[in-house]
Amino acid sequence: MKNLGKIFCFILVSLLCIFFKSPGYILAVRLDYSETLQSGLFYRNQGDLPTAIKIFELMLKEKDKDSRAAYELGLIYEYHLEKTEKAEEYYRLAVEIDNTNYEAWTQLGNIYGNYYEKFKEGEKILNKAIEHKADYGLIYLFFGDMYVKQNKILLAQKSYEKGSELDPQEHEYLYRLGELFYSQKDYLKAKEYFKKAVAINPDCDQAYYRIALICKEEKQYLLSIEYFKKAIECAPRHSKANPILFYKEIKAIQEIMPSDSSS
Repeated sequence: MKNLGKIFCFILVSLLCIFFKSPGYILAVRLDYSETLQSGLFYRNQGDLPTAIKIFELMLKEKDKDSRAAYELGLIYEYHLEKTEKAEEYYRLAVEIDNTNYEAWTQLGNIYGNYYEKFKEGEKILNKAIEHKADYGLIYLFFGDMYVKQNKILLAQKSYEKGSELDPQEHEYLYRLGELFYSQKDYLKAKEYFKKAVAINPDCDQAYYRIALICKEEKQYLLSIEYFKKAIECAPRHSKANPILFYKEIKAIQEIMPSDSSS
């Protein structure tokens, strides 16, 4: 019965928001911590960022300020609104409230190392995250990105491999390793990692795109076209994908491909 009451409360709050189109009605209903947090995450995932922001800001106005709320606000400003300085402000607040918030330390380190390219500060902050949770894979992804920017290829490789070891179901580490080898023109290794990436995430259009380019370089034209088409199939699910580029690549291959080509 207690759980039913909580569910009813959440539904009622949601309906009030929809009906009155105002986040103020959410604020009028006092939920416990987990319900308030879930409400904020729900509206963020639905794309209603103003309401999500209001909910998380409310959590920060409580007597005991909430580190997770500050962290979630940082994510919204960094990835959804692309306001890096505002995101930094909230990540800093998150670690001020709770010094052990390794996720906030990780994102803050990423901002300094990969957005601002202040590598020493970024490394110091990411090491702070490691102090609190050394097996958090995202730390090593951001370390890898930072090392790539400094052309420290071996360190980048080791960082991505460490992340993949800790989080084997995440394709991003494998994709980054593919990019690393691709940039070094080691196409055999690059293709291997791109294929591993799409095996985990079949929607990784950029991995298909890279494999297609490698096949084109190897004069495997039909195979290259096949991978460009796979990239096109994934493109509608990715806002930053460029299907027009993929179509142009196919057309360019068709123009250079021998008419009787079977390769």
